[in-house]
Amino acid sequence: MKFKRWGNLVPQKHFRKKNGLKSFNYAPVEKGIYAFPAHYANLNYACGYSCLSNGRMEYVKDKDGRRVMMTPREFDAIEVKERDHNHFVVVSPSFLRGMDYDSLWLKKTKADAPYDHYDSDENEDNDQEVKDTRVEKDDGSEENADKSYPLMKYNNQSRIFNYDGNIWHHLETTEAYERWCRTPEGAAYVKRNILDLKDMMPNWEKALIDIDHPPKIKFKLLVKPEDIICRSGSWILTSMCIYEKALKKAMHIVKFDVFVKSKQEDLYCFSYKPDWCFKSYKAEGRHAGLPNAILDFGEFEVFIEKVK
Repeated sequence: MKFKRWGNLVPQKHFRKKNGLKSFNYAPVEKGIYAFPAHYANLNYACGYSCLSNGRMEYVKDKDGRRVMMTPREFDAIEVKERDHNHFVVVSPSFLRGMDYDSLWLKKTKADAPYDHYDSDENEDNDQEVKDTRVEKDDGSEENADKSYPLMKYNNQSRIFNYDGNIWHHLETTEAYERWCRTPEGAAYVKRNILDLKDMMPNWEKALIDIDHPPKIKFKLLVKPEDIICRSGSWILTSMCIYEKALKKAMHIVKFDVFVKSKQEDLYCFSYKPDWCFKSYKAEGRHAGLPNAILDFGEFEVFIEKVK
């Protein structure tokens, strides 16, 4: 089966908590990679963080293959132009011309990348602080302004690969995330996030109540208990054959649900979440296919321990 991933295929070591709450996408085992079924992939839902080891960041090199070194003063002098709304490309110097300005960073610490975790819990108990190493153009800092550092850039090119072994996924039932929210661990994790964000949530108290009293949802079984090899958090491990059948069932159900909802004035991307995180989309014209706006890609993410 074909899968898509942003980054290389080398198994990554994931920080493992001894205690504490774990997110829906918390890695099921210590080593492996996150990916998506090739046709249901979205970078915005890709777990992990950008670094050299996973291939999501790389050094900028010159025509001879050597690392480009720049001082913060030189970085501040980069000239850009706005190509699209809030999207800037480099005009000068010439060897960077056309590059996405927001993808460029200076590596000023030993850390591979700035603090850019999908899930802040990954770094919660880590003694090694991962510092933000970006040099902002308007920070006004003169510290080490003339010291040279390697120039880095984000590498957001996806790659498609084949894999047919056992696979970790969430598709035990439909509405996998909502089912997880009803578990003690899931409910506790979501509540903590609500409390952390309450200053930005006018209805945070109601959101907490919604977690304890969620609406009724009929979860449809996609994988039989006897076909599950192992469980870890919100994940189940199955054979590829079982996974492909579950994915086909899940997408058939989602497409039918979207078709029905597209008849309504508003189209919601999730069947249930607290009021503060609802997103509403206008259904336009005849429904065809599965637009990104109404698909929660996070539920379709998979975890593979070793590609080959």
